[in-house]
Amino acid sequence: MARFRGRQALARAARIRTDRAPRRSFADTFGYRDILLLDPATGAVAYSVRKLPDFGTSLASGPYKGTGLAAVFR
Repeated sequence: MARFRGRQALARAARIRTDRAPRRSFADTFGYRDILLLDPATGAVAYSVRKLPDFGTSLASGPYKGTGLAAVFR
């Protein structure tokens, strides 16, 4: 995952805060526990609306590699 510093980090943090509200509303409206964005190359959970324990892990090699979500990813 990319690491951001200085102005890039501030801009990215502001964008995430702005983007989170509609995603959280979508999850709540349709009854989803969370919304995840995955890195297609590595299976890393790169974004999570709710920041649950699966955030920042890998569906290819991490603790969730045996889950249904990991199977869908593969």
